[in-house]
Amino acid sequence: MKKLILPLLVLFFIIYFIIIQLYPNTKIKKSIPKFIKILSTNYNNNLSKLLFIPHIELGDSIVLNGIVRYYCTIYNTVFMLCKNSYYNQIKFMYTDLSNLVLIKLPDRDIYKNIKSYIPYDKESIELYNNYNIKIVTLGCYNILYGIPEITYKTLFPSWMYDELKLNINIAYDYFKINRDYVKENELYNKLINIIGKKYIVLIDDEKRNFIINPKYLSHIKYPIFKMSHNSINSIPELNLIRDPIMFNNIKILENALEIISIDTSIPWIIDFLNIKVKTSVHTYMRDGNIKFRNKNIKIISGTFIERLTAYTNLSTYNSKMCNILN
Repeated sequence: MKKLILPLLVLFFIIYFIIIQLYPNTKIKKSIPKFIKILSTNYNNNLSKLLFIPHIELGDSIVLNGIVRYYCTIYNTVFMLCKNSYYNQIKFMYTDLSNLVLIKLPDRDIYKNIKSYIPYDKESIELYNNYNIKIVTLGCYNILYGIPEITYKTLFPSWMYDELKLNINIAYDYFKINRDYVKENELYNKLINIIGKKYIVLIDDEKRNFIINPKYLSHIKYPIFKMSHNSINSIPELNLIRDPIMFNNIKILENALEIISIDTSIPWIIDFLNIKVKTSVHTYMRDGNIKFRNKNIKIISGTFIERLTAYTNLSTYNSKMCNILN
């Protein structure tokens, strides 16, 4: 009997963990959601409006830049959800759009509690109809708002545009970032004053254990700048160059000898801006199925053994499941 106690306790905690993760937090205050207050106060008219509920990780937000800009040309007002921690980055992308309203959400438990922030009951649906609001969702948010989830066989990011019934060319034709060239020059000059003009940019994520296999770095003969806030540079001064707005690193990217990156947000900047620097994107630690147009980008999918790391890393599954496990 004693031998069964430990396995039973482990099983109990696993079941308990799954239950509390899958069911909404009941402690949320039952007050009028912020979005409803915003609507009722400032947008209680019949002008065309769009409520866009996309995947809200930072890489997704960059890929959706073209979609958002396209929607802003056909609706009077576009509301879009974003994580609180990414708000300043996303706001930076769209400083020129006066008809885009970002709705900030907490970083955790978004999927489980989404209807506490953006309600979808009889009363709220009637309000949306009265105020001429169309709701567009993506992926796992579809079914929560009455839209059957559709599975497409195309690679990322094409499947998002397929799901929205939009041409993938919109992603590239409408992409735009209002760059801060003064800040970019400042960061670039700080970098080259430390390691010189010949350098390699490496983008990994030590915090989440998304690490590039060292065998792919053995050819490097120049200093390395680790750009991610989640990784540590061997030269401590380099850690002070990082900027809270990732787009201010574009000049550093443009002037690198080579860029070596995991499957994350920055390669999409390289793709959409068509930065002409030799770039390799290593997808094996995140099991990504992606496709770039930029001919300077090469995808390294790795060996089967290398891809096993993705299957044993909780962060991989979390990002694929709308952060349900947060």
